[in-house]
Amino acid sequence: MNTIQIPLSKRRIILLITLSVLFVIVSLWLFLTADQQTYYNSIFVKIAGIVGTIFFGFTTVIYITKLFDKQAGLIIDDMGIIDNSSVSTVGLIEWKDIETIRQVNIMSTKILLIDVSLPAKYLNRVSGLKRKTMESNMALCGTPLSITPRNLNCKSNELEKLLISELEKRKKKDSCL
Repeated sequence: MNTIQIPLSKRRIILLITLSVLFVIVSLWLFLTADQQTYYNSIFVKIAGIVGTIFFGFTTVIYITKLFDKQAGLIIDDMGIIDNSSVSTVGLIEWKDIETIRQVNIMSTKILLIDVSLPAKYLNRVSGLKRKTMESNMALCGTPLSITPRNLNCKSNELEKLLISELEKRKKKDSCL
């Protein structure tokens, strides 16, 4: 069984933790100094401070969890792909379900989209905010499954080539059976 493991980029995760903590500090500062604001509505500033603190506090916790995660960020084996690089992981994405792998740029971030024959199979594995995120991805990009290479210790173009190569190997293998 051939297994390729691509680790998470700890350097990138530390950078994201640092940025998230800075945004929490700025958001708290906004909340605490809202009454001193003369240019902006203090209620609006307080709400922005609360929302920012909650959102960036949540992302800080997620990134800290990822920092101590011992699993590989991406596992590629004979069964398929397991993406552990983000919060919206769905477990094993089977080769037999994958139709194509393509790269898109969304706000200067390279994202790999995995088009599958049975999107509902993967949507049904998750619920709540993760499902809403995947449904939005489906509406925007035509697939619920995506991999953000920036969290991995691998360049996006190299990862795209690797995944497409592995997919083509599986398709050739299946067509010979």
